[in-house]
Amino acid sequence: MKVDAGAFPCARACRFLQFATVPSMFSPGTMPLVQRLNFTVRAWDFAGGGGFELDDLCMRHLPSLEEVHVELWSRKEDAATVVKRVKAALRQAAEEHPNHLALRIDKWISPSRSQE
Repeated sequence: MKVDAGAFPCARACRFLQFATVPSMFSPGTMPLVQRLNFTVRAWDFAGGGGFELDDLCMRHLPSLEEVHVELWSRKEDAATVVKRVKAALRQAAEEHPNHLALRIDKWISPSRSQE
């Protein structure tokens, strides 16, 4: 999924929760005024072939952004190293943003694959 440039032109806060979302889904020019962004990522989407790359967490293209709140979902069977890499990539993206974003990461445990 890709959100086209020009979407949400007046939004100052956006919440994309309960489904996997990464900042790269928003084309440059999307949400130009958004200051607060909440979204959900799943650690298993970043494990080999899961669909996302750590670079998808970059937020430089959201120029007004100041605060980010991420719900990081993982499963018991997800390797701790994957969760650590995702958290580190989120921190790096926040630090590299021109506004040096305030970042909050809440970690959630999802039922194991066999229970889904």
